Amino acid sequence: MATSIVQVEFICQFGARKFTHNHSIARSLVIEANRAGRDAEYNERFAQAMMPLMKEHESACRGASGAFCECCGRFATDILQSPISMLHGDKPRIVVWVISLCGSGQCEIKMRQEIQLMMQEMRQEDEMLGEVLGRTDCMEVKLCKVCGTTVGVKRCDRCRAVAYCGKDHQKADWKVHKKACVPRGCQQTRRVWKETGTTSEIVDGVRQQTSWVHIVADE
Repeated sequence: MATSIVQVEFICQFGARKFTHNHSIARSLVIEANRAGRDAEYNERFAQAMMPLMKEHESACRGASGAFCECCGRFATDILQSPISMLHGDKPRIVVWVISLCGSGQCEIKMRQEIQLMMQEMRQEDEMLGEVLGRTDCMEVKLCKVCGTTVGVKRCDRCRAVAYCGKDHQKADWKVHKKACVPRGCQQTRRVWKETGTTSEIVDGVRQQTSWVHIVADE
């Protein structure tokens, strides 16, 4: 199988930390990049190529990610890796957004919806520049929330953030998913950052230390 070397860029903490690796992928994914997001067979091949790459760098992604959930500000227990194909450009590459999450299904859905909105804006910008630079495309990998397959996967009609390979797996996950399932834009995402530290001062000849927490939130 013919292959091409492409750059895979992992972006963590809203872009505060990044690292890149070069990986070999099927050349057909680069040559046929204009099918990204619009052709189910191409999307499946791209997803299958990305899964082992993301697994390989999962430990590094966790180390580079923040300690707090990027949605609610609670302590993070997991990460979400969202690969975006940008193989259509002059310098083919793949961007993987790495997001710290607290494990809440609602936070995961909100952040997935933000990624979708970001890609929608990217596509709109591409369309405006298309007449001059040529049409480009980006895409999101869809995996079944239960088994992780990419075959026959369809999004939840309501939140459009998670996907399932069939009604059986959607039904199996519904008890958990229904607690977090909200349409995009129904609830505004409120991102929270926490900074911690200590201050030191001398009182009556005795040094005292005080811990502090600074919380900054998007309204």
